[in-house]
Amino acid sequence: MPLSQVNCIVEQPKILTPADIKKPGFRGYFSQSNESIALFDLSECMGRPTSQNPQAKILLTGPAGHQVGYLVDRVVSIEMSEWCENTPQDPANRAKPLVQLGVGADATILPACRLPDTVEADQTMAL
Repeated sequence: MPLSQVNCIVEQPKILTPADIKKPGFRGYFSQSNESIALFDLSECMGRPTSQNPQAKILLTGPAGHQVGYLVDRVVSIEMSEWCENTPQDPANRAKPLVQLGVGADATILPACRLPDTVEADQTMAL
């Protein structure tokens, strides 16, 4: 995901307050700098198995007072990348935006992850 979407990378919270909210990947709330932040497991939000890595990190995104935390299995590297959106050739996948990282033989095609869109949808969950 573009680094511009991420405000901060923090460790997993020691205290997590559960809430009866039925949203895929929702883990609960944690406190950071006097702000209550909803925590989502990004892997689970994308329909994959939940993260079990004790070294997992939290990516904070969104404006102050409306931040959302996303648990990611690991942060491998932070690098500058040019993103370009591709139209999938398979008609069944056309509704799913994809991005290409890199060019030529080094190109990798991945699903687009626009965290700000998710933040806007989740702002109703703020305490």
